[in-house]
Amino acid sequence: DFYFRNFPEHAGAYDASMFFENKQLTMLFTKDPLLETVYIKSISQTLKEYLAKTGMQIDEFDLIIPPQVSHKFISELSEELGLSADKMVDTTTKNGDLFNASLPMTMSYALNNGISVEKKKALIINCASGVQVGCVAYQF
Repeated sequence: DFYFRNFPEHAGAYDASMFFENKQLTMLFTKDPLLETVYIKSISQTLKEYLAKTGMQIDEFDLIIPPQVSHKFISELSEELGLSADKMVDTTTKNGDLFNASLPMTMSYALNNGISVEKKKALIINCASGVQVGCVAYQF
């Protein structure tokens, strides 16, 4: 089961907009300096609800595929969730957060680099502006 949770109280924590000027389209991103903290707390709350709903335990998962916001973010999320850092798949790059492309990129990395061998159970977590959090158990 997929599980999604909205946090409308953080609707302004991350905003993306665009404007057209001098025949050029420009994207503008505005982020609250505490966005990563907002994401971590929102993920923690969503994950508690998801695990309670499904009856699963966090230690049942062999892999955690978190949002690829930054290496620091993944490390802090691991601490917040009480997980070993080696369970977290980290494909962050020096180019920063790849937003919508980060989840498929990380899944591809796990599949192509032997991280996700058959019969491994993974927890996939993603965040979006709004703030919204989604999670699902995935069996490789």
